Amino acid sequence: MQSFYQGNYLLEKGPNSLRINDDIYAFLEELGIHEDILYTHKRARFRFVLKNGKYQKLPSGLLSFLFSSFFSFDAKKQLWKERNIPPEDFPNESIANFFRRRFGEEITTYVVAPFISGIFAGDPEKLLIKEAFSRVWELERKHRSVVRGAFKQTNKQKKKGIISFPKGLGYINDAIVGRIKSRIKTNHRIEHIRKTVDGFHLFVKGKSTPIKAQQLVSTLPAYQLAPITQEIHPAFSKALEGIYYPPVSLVYTAFKRQDVGHKLNGFGALHNHKEPSHTLGTIFSSSLFEGRCPTDEVLLTTFVGGCVKAEKALQPPVKVKQDVLEDLRKFLDISGEPTFQHMTEYPKAIPQYDKNILAYRPFIPELQEIGIHIGGNWVSGISVGDCILYGKKLAHRLLAS
Repeated sequence: MQSFYQGNYLLEKGPNSLRINDDIYAFLEELGIHEDILYTHKRARFRFVLKNGKYQKLPSGLLSFLFSSFFSFDAKKQLWKERNIPPEDFPNESIANFFRRRFGEEITTYVVAPFISGIFAGDPEKLLIKEAFSRVWELERKHRSVVRGAFKQTNKQKKKGIISFPKGLGYINDAIVGRIKSRIKTNHRIEHIRKTVDGFHLFVKGKSTPIKAQQLVSTLPAYQLAPITQEIHPAFSKALEGIYYPPVSLVYTAFKRQDVGHKLNGFGALHNHKEPSHTLGTIFSSSLFEGRCPTDEVLLTTFVGGCVKAEKALQPPVKVKQDVLEDLRKFLDISGEPTFQHMTEYPKAIPQYDKNILAYRPFIPELQEIGIHIGGNWVSGISVGDCILYGKKLAHRLLAS
């Protein structure tokens, strides 16, 4: 999570927004930045999905679903029938299979698959419903129907909505650093860890003397934690090597507003693998929050690669940018040349909650017993909110021990 300026453009290197609730708000209040919260613009309430070669507005509620032409009559009928489909227990069931058996192929293809691309850059045929969307999985178990369960749930949160800050989500990081700056060491690459009688030695690249610690908390990505824990727990290290992080490139593109035919009256647009396109989708960044680009321009953040289209992110940067421009011109009715374009590459982007994510878990009690505690988005869930809440629970547990 990092925000940075490139000229007059405010860019996000990671997540573009944060869904707030009472607990997240309390955390931001604790940091002293709650008064700086920036809510999404009202024009960003809609989502678009690529269907039949063009962006179509996704229904945003039950009535709009019933009266929208986005879905066929059969898809609407399947949604109604879902209430009476009995639960089934499939070990390690995929997201695609779960939604396909309950809602049918059309909803799975044009709602579920695009959102899996947008959230995980993942493949719904491989991600596990119980791991990636445990709350949805529990609705079937508890209420025998996802639809019935969703209607029975009540949102008692006082604080809700999607937010950022005038300086971007990186503002949260800056606030945390400001609180504990004297205790932070940066640019220390740990090469391996050794267990000692009274704790651990952390061996840092370029340093002759190891750092001593009684307990360790790691929120490193799995692929970075694997090599440095090989000596201390080979089986755990081996399990982490199987967690897949697909490549994703973020391409930020700005145009003069007058050159863009689409109203950009939404959060963004998502693609599925059955519709021909080069990219996973685009966030309408300047529609979400003010101050992301000059007022007479629009800023778009496009995602390339992921599990299904990994090869697209591995192309030369010039080709990736060309592909992005081709999709933007085609789907957003853009006639002019970009006023700005920048690219951020992640060879390993988002951890995939597929069957390989299960392998490390049996070793967690052993690690905790010797004083190693694991967090990060491959443990807590990939959203910023999940990471914050998991981190707070972990901190409270350690303080209480």
